Amino acid sequence: MLHDLNLAALYCDRLVLMAGGRVVADGAPTEVLTAEALATHYGAAVDVVAHPTHGAPQILARREGPR
Repeated sequence: MLHDLNLAALYCDRLVLMAGGRVVADGAPTEVLTAEALATHYGAAVDVVAHPTHGAPQILARREGPR
């Protein structure tokens, strides 16, 4: 089990997202790791971009509001 989603996306063929003790998404990293899913289930403001070498989704935190 990995909690580092960027590493998981690079090395795993399948990811499972859980929230509230339930599976909320299950599939390939490109299907599971979307900005919409991470916002909906975890309240995370992120951008998801393709890794420049491997193409796997990578999550970038998005700062909202003043610094």
